Amino acid sequence: MDFLIPVNDKIYILDWKTGKQDLTKHTKQLVGYSLWASYHFGVDSSAIIPTVVYLNPAYFEQQINVTNDMLMNFQKQVEDETKVMYDYLKSIEHNVPKEKDCFAKTDKEIFCKYCNFRELCQNDRL
Repeated sequence: MDFLIPVNDKIYILDWKTGKQDLTKHTKQLVGYSLWASYHFGVDSSAIIPTVVYLNPAYFEQQINVTNDMLMNFQKQVEDETKVMYDYLKSIEHNVPKEKDCFAKTDKEIFCKYCNFRELCQNDRL
């Protein structure tokens, strides 16, 4: 989050964006920030006022209405996704992944040129 300020009984969160407007993606991000604020400040979602601020190409602000259900769902999603990630590890404590052959390769090789880990598959695709 770019800016958080508690004022009286409210917590204001601002997240500045300089790229394309994507309220779906940015709302999810602000829900995550709101969950953090709710936990650390011990407040209900009604006390949190998250706002995405688009700076380019034209200035635009959008306040996001965050509910307790949204916070609980986001927390559950993070927990579920973390468990899935843990399934790819030999050692959670040391962050050691399982062997390479435990990971399925994509059938859509077009994605490979955008993958940061393509060198791991390169010899298998020759």
